[in-house]
Amino acid sequence: MPKIRRLSPNWHGGANNIGVTGGAFDSYLLLRGLRTLSPRMEVAQRNAQAIVDYLKTQPLVKKLYHPSLPENQGHEIAARQQKVLVRC
Repeated sequence: MPKIRRLSPNWHGGANNIGVTGGAFDSYLLLRGLRTLSPRMEVAQRNAQAIVDYLKTQPLVKKLYHPSLPENQGHEIAARQQKVLVRC
């Protein structure tokens, strides 16, 4: 920041004046979203598994592509990369 102040002393704070920085409410929404991210992801994983379980029982479904299924090509990669893989 000191280098920027030397190069353009009149510009310091200019970004805030023209509105390119986030406002207080935007920051609040971002923080709230980060705080609730983990519970929302857990619910999304449970919902995805419920859909996979349902589709496995449907006779019209010929093939499922989901990383939680051991027969899926990306299962090994997903198992290594994901902290909690939807149950297999």
